[in-house]
Amino acid sequence: MAVITFYSRWFFLVMLLCFVVLKVDASDIQNPAADQILKRLDSQRARTPEIAEQLLSHLAQLIDKKDKVRLQRFDQVRCWNQLSKTKAQKEQAIVVASELKGKYRQRGFKALSLDLSLCEASFLSVNTSLEHVSTLLTELIDQAYALEEALLVAKGKSLRGSISSFQGDYSTALDDLVSAQQIFIKFEQEYWQNVNLGELAAAYRRSGDAQSALDYQHKLEKNYQQQGRVFEANDVSIQIASSYEKLQLFDKAIERYQQSEQFLQDNKQVIYAADISVTIAGVLIKQGHYQKALMRLKSAQKIILPRFSAPFSYLSLYLARAYFHLNEFEQSLVALKNAEQAFGSDENKRGLADVTFLKSQVYQGMGNWQAAYLALNAFYQSHVKSDESINLKRNEQMKARFHNQKIQLENALLLQSTKEQQKKLAILADQDRMRIIIIALVAIILLVMSLFALTQMNSKRRFQRLAHTDELTNLSNRRDIYAKGESLLIDVLNKQQNIAMITFDADHFKQVNDHYGHDVGDKVLKTIADIASTSIRECDQLGRVGGEEFLIVMPDCSLDQARKIAQRLLVNIEGFAWQTIAKDLKQTVSAGIVVQEHAAQERSDLDKQTLGSNSLSTHASDKNTVSEFSTLLARADKALYTAKSKGRNCFECHP
Repeated sequence: MAVITFYSRWFFLVMLLCFVVLKVDASDIQNPAADQILKRLDSQRARTPEIAEQLLSHLAQLIDKKDKVRLQRFDQVRCWNQLSKTKAQKEQAIVVASELKGKYRQRGFKALSLDLSLCEASFLSVNTSLEHVSTLLTELIDQAYALEEALLVAKGKSLRGSISSFQGDYSTALDDLVSAQQIFIKFEQEYWQNVNLGELAAAYRRSGDAQSALDYQHKLEKNYQQQGRVFEANDVSIQIASSYEKLQLFDKAIERYQQSEQFLQDNKQVIYAADISVTIAGVLIKQGHYQKALMRLKSAQKIILPRFSAPFSYLSLYLARAYFHLNEFEQSLVALKNAEQAFGSDENKRGLADVTFLKSQVYQGMGNWQAAYLALNAFYQSHVKSDESINLKRNEQMKARFHNQKIQLENALLLQSTKEQQKKLAILADQDRMRIIIIALVAIILLVMSLFALTQMNSKRRFQRLAHTDELTNLSNRRDIYAKGESLLIDVLNKQQNIAMITFDADHFKQVNDHYGHDVGDKVLKTIADIASTSIRECDQLGRVGGEEFLIVMPDCSLDQARKIAQRLLVNIEGFAWQTIAKDLKQTVSAGIVVQEHAAQERSDLDKQTLGSNSLSTHASDKNTVSEFSTLLARADKALYTAKSKGRNCFECHP
């Protein structure tokens, strides 16, 4: 830190010298009115797209054409706050975002150009497949990693996570959304925190965990209410109603939906109010009130036209369901055709699957068994293709994460280094122009290169630490503790020593999450990790290998020593004052112990003699060690299960 401060002082002194020599106009243009609007649009956003348009129009008049910095920020917030209700508005938003992106890419503003590319991607689904948008977002996220722009990484992951959630790939969606949320919290991005939290809740609801979704949604609704952001609070109330619907609490759901419908009508949001009316009709159909549902849907038909593809698709689907239950099969098929077209234009695979399944039911009702069979078979095939697509996408993302990132970062570093060298040569070639400028610029180049190298060194160390550390507990993660365990196993076998392992996990941890919430559950895991760290020897290795499961690898450790450590661990955890975390909270752990005697060295020596000392023998020996380590883990797990079956809060030793 002292080195950075020292270089920073010299950097500013040299820059000041350059500005004086070159007579650069660095006057600060004061514009508090524009700054206030920029901050609002960048960090909180306007309550409606219409208000955002008014603010942008006013902002354009406030900013002077010479004020380059504010003009850049204006272009940025202008992109993210464009109207996007209709297809035409989305297409226009794409044109604007593309123009702005090209404008700053040509001028070398990498981070700003990348942010505008993410903005463009957020609108692209109107005329581009979601698969293509998801692939594009993966490329943009890789670029953000290369630039070390954490907020742009988070924005990209939030957008990609919402697409994955919409497509039914909930595992990938939650991975992206949780990662993005941690970054938004770290950088205190209030607007993006709330947006991303809403997407997290939606992903949990769609995946079937409506109760977890409600936990997030109630928290988000409270945030908006405290901030006086009634429009956002109403949006969350609609999401809460959806979760109630998922839990089959239909009366609660309808009550929430009706409140939101009235709010939107009062604020002249006619299309959105009609969309909520369609949703209420869907709940009424589930309750068997088909005529009531049909009345609402026919009323909404006057407002929700085909150009509003998303609400129109569900309007048509619910019309088809109502007609089906009222035995009006022909009208049901007409509505299904409209729904299929609308869902297809939005690439809503879940919606298309619902259409196909309902179509098979309608054909059954009409007695057209062949058509019913074909529709049902199409429904089955769509699920098979969806599963294959999700697996393929997940594999591609894993490859991109673990292979492409390093290559792209190295290329970016080489490119940056080349540009710096070109600048230096250009300055040296122009010595006759102004020697003082050459001295100043050379000093700047050296300083930038030093700071750049220092930054890269710190970044490399940070990435290495994150790759081997469990983010919640700061212990070794599963991959790291397994690697350490295999290494220790090789070492103790060579020294003809024993090695012991203790695997333990929190008893009834799901009940803690269900009763107290995930925040308390996280605190419990952190506390267990801290207690375990102080209960083991200095030479022992501790890591978190699963949700509530931990592993201790203990070199040169006898069975008696392992028993004492396990006993100390159980006593310390049971005796901790858990009430300081949550009222009436109690927590214990169960453990399984396994000890590998050094006699296994004889088998290892025999393997070496048989295989020889060449590279093939080393490879085979490593494979044997990995296999032996896996066997020890399996024995430890078996002992853990025995301890749990005996009532928990105890430990068992595997022979």
